[in-house]
Amino acid sequence: KKLSSRIVEDKTVISPGASSIQIFAHANFHTYDIPNTNNHKALYLSGVCCDPHQQGRGFATTLLTDSIKILRLIENVKYLTLRTMNHAVVKLCKRSCRNNTISEEDRKEVPVYPVDVMEPRPDLSHVCNTISNIFGWKDVVPEHLIIKQAYPAHLIPIFCGNVDPNKKDPILDKMEAIFNRDQGDAIFGIVDL
Repeated sequence: KKLSSRIVEDKTVISPGASSIQIFAHANFHTYDIPNTNNHKALYLSGVCCDPHQQGRGFATTLLTDSIKILRLIENVKYLTLRTMNHAVVKLCKRSCRNNTISEEDRKEVPVYPVDVMEPRPDLSHVCNTISNIFGWKDVVPEHLIIKQAYPAHLIPIFCGNVDPNKKDPILDKMEAIFNRDQGDAIFGIVDL
């Protein structure tokens, strides 16, 4: 039950007295040392998924938000990283990584590099190179945090996410301006923690 005190009654994960657990959302994180950075570490978010029948009810956001609170306590964790072409995942990170220790009106969504801003930061390129080398990714452009042809053609519809052509989405527009989703490109997203 203790995913979050914000889970309301209709979102109960474990019912009192229940003999089974229902899992509606899941996230995988891995921690990697970033050499030559004063012992800094990067969290790599390798996946977030939510039961399609439960989407829109806040499970993935709650799970990621509460996970980030805990993971920030790991000594020297400085970055959250991920590889994605899905604009919904970027929005999820923006919401989940904001500072929840300040008042609601002062709380702002955090920038996800390179979608929100791409200023020259050698540390971000270094993190991108380090994680790319660990995973053996090819065609990485670390100065732009882009991975060319990161996904094969058969996975593009799965990892692209749902796009409503009638809805204006500034995050989607920004992402499509910096890489080609149709050829399987992805961003190497980074959030400062």
